[in-house]
Amino acid sequence: MFVGEVFLSSFFEVVLDKLVATPLLEYARRQKVESTLEDWRKTLLHLQAVVNDAEQKQIKDTAVKMWLDDLKALAYDIEDVLDEFDSEARRRSLVEGSGQTSTSKVRRLIPTFHSSGVRSNDKIRKKMKKINQELDAVVKRKSDLHLREGVGGVSTVNEERLTTSSVDEFEVYGREADKEKIMQSLLSDEGHGTGRKVRVIPIVGMGGVGKTTLAQMIYNDGRVKDEFDFRVWVYVSDQFDLVGITRAILESVSGHSSDSKNLPLLEDKLQKELNGKRFFLVLDDMWNQDPIRWSGLEKTLRAGARGSVVMVTTRHEDVASIMRTTPSHHLSELSDEHCWLVFADLAFENITPDARQNLEPIGRQIFKKCKGLPLAAKTLGGLLRSKHDKNAWKNMLNSEIWDLPAEQSSILPVLHLSYHYLPSILKQCFAYCSIFPKDHEFQKEELILFWVAQGLVGGLKGGEIMEEVGEACFHNLLSRLEVGKQNHISKRARHFSYFREEFDVSKKFDPLHETNNLRTFLPLDMPLDVSTCYLSDKVLHNLLPTLRCLRVLSLSHYNITHLPDSFGNLKHLRYLNLSYTAIKELPKSIGTLLNLQSLILSNCASLTKLSSEIGELINLRHFDISETNIEGMPIGINRLKDLRSLATFVVVKHGGARISELRDLSCLGGALSILNLQNIANANDALEANLKDKKDIENLVLSWDPSAIAGNSDNQTRVLEWLQPHNKLKRLTIGYYCGEKFPNC
Repeated sequence: MFVGEVFLSSFFEVVLDKLVATPLLEYARRQKVESTLEDWRKTLLHLQAVVNDAEQKQIKDTAVKMWLDDLKALAYDIEDVLDEFDSEARRRSLVEGSGQTSTSKVRRLIPTFHSSGVRSNDKIRKKMKKINQELDAVVKRKSDLHLREGVGGVSTVNEERLTTSSVDEFEVYGREADKEKIMQSLLSDEGHGTGRKVRVIPIVGMGGVGKTTLAQMIYNDGRVKDEFDFRVWVYVSDQFDLVGITRAILESVSGHSSDSKNLPLLEDKLQKELNGKRFFLVLDDMWNQDPIRWSGLEKTLRAGARGSVVMVTTRHEDVASIMRTTPSHHLSELSDEHCWLVFADLAFENITPDARQNLEPIGRQIFKKCKGLPLAAKTLGGLLRSKHDKNAWKNMLNSEIWDLPAEQSSILPVLHLSYHYLPSILKQCFAYCSIFPKDHEFQKEELILFWVAQGLVGGLKGGEIMEEVGEACFHNLLSRLEVGKQNHISKRARHFSYFREEFDVSKKFDPLHETNNLRTFLPLDMPLDVSTCYLSDKVLHNLLPTLRCLRVLSLSHYNITHLPDSFGNLKHLRYLNLSYTAIKELPKSIGTLLNLQSLILSNCASLTKLSSEIGELINLRHFDISETNIEGMPIGINRLKDLRSLATFVVVKHGGARISELRDLSCLGGALSILNLQNIANANDALEANLKDKKDIENLVLSWDPSAIAGNSDNQTRVLEWLQPHNKLKRLTIGYYCGEKFPNC
């Protein structure tokens, strides 16, 4: 199980932005709680001034850490109350702004408002009173901690770590001798007398010392390219996944991708590809100490010709000892001279000679803390790049993070610093990724929707498109994810993920009954050779509906046929993923989830209809019903004016939305498939859909049903003509068109 949290300094900004959001303040003014929200804002601003200092001091000071934990929990509670206000404001706006017919429909779904509003809601009133008391207590405790205001540092960082075999040797210092020593061994006949066809050369050294960089230099050397029939680079890490490694090697040497999880089949194909050929294989970042698991891969690699080489990078000699056929190459730290060059190249980039003269004495003290580790030198140099402010350099030098005892941290203090000095928006997005285990492969688009659902990537400032902000954050954070497994789940946990099992019984989730404020419930990878998993009904009916603060909920790949009506209690929900389930229909209470932004129903083969309550989800931005058996779209889908992606629109002849309802969905973009176009009786409806003005659509599919009886040919021609998209479309597919001619567009 994996539990994620965000740093408080970054989360504060999210809460403070919400406290000044206009719609929420207008509703608070009606309910006569505006003064309380203003008091909260002032108090949080007062506390925010010392949060950066507290986040550094918590490393050594237990009292400060406890204070920060209490303040973080309190900030979450405040945001939950603000979301309650925002949800009530949206509900009232929906009821008051609807016409008489739709209003009566909405009133059946939405609880009636009392005249006294929030003041009559005992639960909210008690929660606000408790927050006031806890805020007072936190402010009083602050004075005993001697925290300083305005402690900051470098505010921006924009670097990306290399994750492939590529390397720029002009940026590498002090490794030429190591490279040539290994090259001499690699190109000689040394090791051939061992009787093994494949030699294994380990590079051993501590984390951050440059093992991967050295392997990259050798991999890209022209002599290696000439010596071997082909080269392969595989990143292994601490999960020695024999299936994944075998498949990665096979894909590299064959040039064809594969989704197979059948190990014997993969091994057989790889042996055929390797047969009689000399190869150079790098296994980067190896942790496996089980000789049996290594022998399974080695057996397959023996198919290669004599003289093939496997180069392994690892931190541990024990790992190297079970694999090597030649002595390990132990990589030492850089000399002070070379380490300084690595640091200075980045730190003084684009800095004037005068500024460098002032900053270099401080830099000389900072780089010594790198202790000869090039990764540390690069990270620190990148953090200070082009910074002229002497105080920023001094803050870096004097940071208490340097005093973090080695046994208290699984990362180098310098890497902790690189996180501490990230801009707030990147810090909170990065911290959310702690719900993923190390080396977990996720979809970029899905992760961005998680960030959007948690309110981490904007949306409060005019003109911001949350998904675009998330895209920018993703590219800034690329390749920086790391997390540790946690078996204990705190009562204050807000984000939770876990590995699916074929049968997920209720006992597995017992600890969650104590976490009433959970915001993320996310199952991860499927078990090997399992296509469908089963979730206990107790979890579905008794646990999940009680987690009323959930923002992100995924139940994909579970054999679920229905959701209980009590899911309508999840009023904070922004992201709901039911893909690859056996769901047959959604509960009518789905219409009460007014905050929902993403509804993923793809590959739900048993789903044939959608209720009209979908039209009440006025904040929906992403709606995916691809690969379902939906027979038509619900009436009222045109009310979803914020919709940015709609994978599929199914035209129905009677009882559903007409294609003209697409007219009001002006934000649509990406891929759109419009199916069953033979059901358009009046071609004018196609014209009203106004596809030509939907400039963000990139991939458009227009399809008729091949099994349907062909209708009026002239009408079908007009339908196709009037569905003409904009002229910058990247891809257009027309399927089973039943007109006799193409229009002259």
